[in-house]
Amino acid sequence: MDKAVPRPTPPSGPRRVAAALLRAGQLEAAASCYKELWESGRGPEVGARLLECLCALGRYAEALLVADELAAEYPDSPVCRKEVYSAWYNGRILARDPGCSYERLTACANALVCSGLYCKQAPSIILELANEAARRELWDKALQVTRRLTPGLMRGSRLATWYDCRIQALLGKGEAAHALAIVHDLPDRFPHQRRRFLTHLLRAYLLLDSPYDAAAVYVELSRHHPPPDWVFFEHGRLERHVGHIGDAVVLLSRAMLFTRPLTKAIPALEDLAELMLKLGWFAAARDHLRLNTWLRYVDGRPVPDRLRDLLQRALAGCRRPEASVPEKNVVLSRCRAIWRHQASRSLPVRRDVRHTRRCLINHGGTIHLEDGVWLVQTRGGPRFPVPLELVPADMEPGTNVVVDAVPSFDRTRRVETWRVLGLRQA
Repeated sequence: MDKAVPRPTPPSGPRRVAAALLRAGQLEAAASCYKELWESGRGPEVGARLLECLCALGRYAEALLVADELAAEYPDSPVCRKEVYSAWYNGRILARDPGCSYERLTACANALVCSGLYCKQAPSIILELANEAARRELWDKALQVTRRLTPGLMRGSRLATWYDCRIQALLGKGEAAHALAIVHDLPDRFPHQRRRFLTHLLRAYLLLDSPYDAAAVYVELSRHHPPPDWVFFEHGRLERHVGHIGDAVVLLSRAMLFTRPLTKAIPALEDLAELMLKLGWFAAARDHLRLNTWLRYVDGRPVPDRLRDLLQRALAGCRRPEASVPEKNVVLSRCRAIWRHQASRSLPVRRDVRHTRRCLINHGGTIHLEDGVWLVQTRGGPRFPVPLELVPADMEPGTNVVVDAVPSFDRTRRVETWRVLGLRQA
């Protein structure tokens, strides 16, 4: 942008007063004086000193407006550059500026990195740029920014942040296999960020449709004190999905004991009642449906017809009809007794989190054709089918191949399996 023509220089008297106030440490008064000077005559020196006062006072919302104007009007002024960069670094990089577009934030970050004044802070600046891209779900930009840093040159929290941004971007783009290959050992490498990376590991397994591996991560997350309030809910729904109804009841009961207020658990109560109906626990289902209805009234939610139908099924199945509907506190007491009893039951650990399956990347094996189905027998590993469209037309049975596969789950047979992403001749 062309350099603007400076306005007439302000009178020297007010400038001397403002400078004296700044030297005396009277920042509020100095900022007011310099603001009047800036509005009346502008100039690089006045703008720089105004920025210095505003940044020292922590008034970054005002400072950033002045910094952007100075950068546009006096882009080559050495007097302004230091204060403009300080405002950008402290107000936009270290402290979030919600009104700043990502494009402007990128321009500011690049200017700081290339300025020579912030060489030591360059990795932190780039990481914050990646963090902001992830917060705004700009996954392509987040991946692009993380490529500007070499993970081998980082340590500690910086390295953990780099991995966090990269994995978020890969999961956001649906590249779960790539994310899983990176994240599988990070919970142990970064114990202070363990829960964060376990959550990423969980998302990867869920995207890859590998419920038993996801269940192992749920178990590990539930060992944290206190456990995240969503863990038992989601784990219970997963166990229900794979057909383990009794385990789902245990987990949803634990969720009810950990949830406050109970209105947050309205969906779980409905799930519990449905599972109890499947198990033939009609009286327990009846109480849970009544509690659900009461909580919906308290929370101002409508009672759907489906809930009324479930309650009629539960009442029809009860052997001893009640003479009258009990009070709410009685119903709540009965439900809590069921939750405590079910939550105390132990669950089988089908897979420990340290032994969850990882991706098979560039894994060697041999391909065979049996009953019209192509199968890969990996070396020292599993045997699984390959989609016909991935097999080259000229490939012969017995050929040595290299395969890329990710954990999966056969919903029909309810067994673990593998999903092939790529196959090529060795």
